[in-house]
Amino acid sequence: MFGYWHALFPDETRTSSTVSLLNCVLRDPSPKCRIAAIQATSFLLYKSKPFLIQAESSKKPLVSFTPFSVTLGNMVIEMYDMLTQALTVESDLSVLTQLLKGLTVFIQATPFHRLRSGIATRFVRIVRPLVRHRDATIKVAALMVMGFLISVPDLTEEIAGLVGIKRLAHTPTGNVARSKPVSKAFDLELNQEENEEEEAMESEPEVDGECEEDPKHEPSERSDNAAGVNSMSWLLQVTLENLGVNGVASSVMPVRMECLQVLCAMASHYSLLADHLPMTAQALVNAFSDPLPEIKLYAGRLLDLLGHAIHTELLLQGASKKVGLKATKVDDYFPSNR
Repeated sequence: MFGYWHALFPDETRTSSTVSLLNCVLRDPSPKCRIAAIQATSFLLYKSKPFLIQAESSKKPLVSFTPFSVTLGNMVIEMYDMLTQALTVESDLSVLTQLLKGLTVFIQATPFHRLRSGIATRFVRIVRPLVRHRDATIKVAALMVMGFLISVPDLTEEIAGLVGIKRLAHTPTGNVARSKPVSKAFDLELNQEENEEEEAMESEPEVDGECEEDPKHEPSERSDNAAGVNSMSWLLQVTLENLGVNGVASSVMPVRMECLQVLCAMASHYSLLADHLPMTAQALVNAFSDPLPEIKLYAGRLLDLLGHAIHTELLLQGASKKVGLKATKVDDYFPSNR
């Protein structure tokens, strides 16, 4: 189907009358038709990474010739713009859930490092309040979006800033960080009515996830304050609260499970957790005390990844100390008055 994408998806020349799958998502009055259009888009995006890896943004203005890679990059950027617009205006929770799940599929196929910055910033601005949405299904889907975003193999400075990563690791993340198969994120079946724990959601604090945030408080602006106190990533704060640290643990099992998944992705970026290990440890204690074996399984996965990250960090610190010791006098360690 790749040869027909130009007829299915818009590029930068689209208008409101352009016929495309995503225009159906934006303009069709029927929620069922909007869901069907999202599902069709997601099926086409699924496993399209070998094709989309060619997409790029041009670093200089094009005059007479536009390479195919730039044309594909413009199409990807336009698709993100339309998905972000759909997230902003959608009021039906079933459609909103499908939009978020479709976004997780798109993220895994997108070469963010080859495209111009700003794509992730625009949709994270919409997804960020949804991680505290009163509906558990929306909350899980929003957490899934953020988990896959910080698990992309070639993490950009833009994405790192959005979640508060202080320094980027040089090792690939992606499949290493996420223990959940991609196919689970691609499960597009509606199952809200099958959730037996929905009635427990009323005990959670209600936060209207559909309201927009103050643009002065962008996710990327969360950094250490002037006093030098290490601030916590907003995403880490949400996951810990749902696991019972500095808050009441979520009573819905999929929310707790997805929070552990997000922490697994964070373990590949040790700077996110380095200053908050005691609270992360408490979240692990709470998870291992959970009566559900699935939660304990994901907690074990997190413990494995976190232990590996700490071990790697200690090795790096040990190597730097050995380099420093070569220039240090013995008298500094054994002073004459000792």
